[in-house]
Amino acid sequence: MELADGEVKLDVAASEYKHKNYEDVAAALKTLGFTNIKYEVLYDIVLGWTDDGEVESVSIADKTDFNRGDVFPADAEIVITYHMPEDDDPSNITMAKGSDAYDGMNYVDVEQAFRDMGFTNIELGEVTTESTSHADGEVMLVEIDGWSFNAGDSFKPDKKVYIKYYHVEEPEIIESITADNNSDFAAILTAEYVDPEKQAAFISAYKGKVVEFDCIVLNLEQNGSYKTRYNYILVPGEDADHIGAALFYLEDMGMFDFKWDNATRPEYLTVGSKIRLQAEVVTGDDSLYIYLKPVCTWGR
Repeated sequence: MELADGEVKLDVAASEYKHKNYEDVAAALKTLGFTNIKYEVLYDIVLGWTDDGEVESVSIADKTDFNRGDVFPADAEIVITYHMPEDDDPSNITMAKGSDAYDGMNYVDVEQAFRDMGFTNIELGEVTTESTSHADGEVMLVEIDGWSFNAGDSFKPDKKVYIKYYHVEEPEIIESITADNNSDFAAILTAEYVDPEKQAAFISAYKGKVVEFDCIVLNLEQNGSYKTRYNYILVPGEDADHIGAALFYLEDMGMFDFKWDNATRPEYLTVGSKIRLQAEVVTGDDSLYIYLKPVCTWGR
């Protein structure tokens, strides 16, 4: 067929251009006579399976399924879409600092810094602690796309930035019942003999309250068949031979159940071990004892 002025006839089908280099495709189209060639870049090469500049598609006048012999105006808009490495994307954000540089900063400042860089997908994670070694809001880690990063690394603006930080809660101050501030408890600790009725009355009045006192391990026995769990009988004071006062019972206890003060924690407990116990008054099966559940324990 004869071509009118300003027309171009294709010598290949659209499929022939796919996977070729975009520059070679553009050169071939220009040789045919096309004059209006544009480009669309897909910055999506990550692992290198696709060659840099490899053509994904070619459209002529919005048509991507053209065939050999098709005729188009020479000035028809041609769009060549091709692949390039993700790291080459000019919209990427290049990190001036590595992830470690943000540790210890306040999370509000870190979040704002990443927003100022251009990141749009920021997620915050809070870790609650009572440790005074951390400041409230102190950043513990920053990740982008699930990984730590180094200065010079580049990321797309929509990659997820995850900022994890500490929320420091003040430890709960427990007002303990002691011999100094509670006459009922003082009477229990200094009794000349165990009185189950008085102990039952004390338990009824103070169940769920926290008591604190110095005591000694009078006896311990293995709890059932468990080799690392014991039942403990405690007596108040400093003399294990004096058992006239109340008997306290800790049932089914492992070493960690005492909730030790780390600075004074002993290696082990045995008959005669001296401790200071802060514990909740609970109910038990034997009226001979006042059952307790430790809140904190100090070695003496």
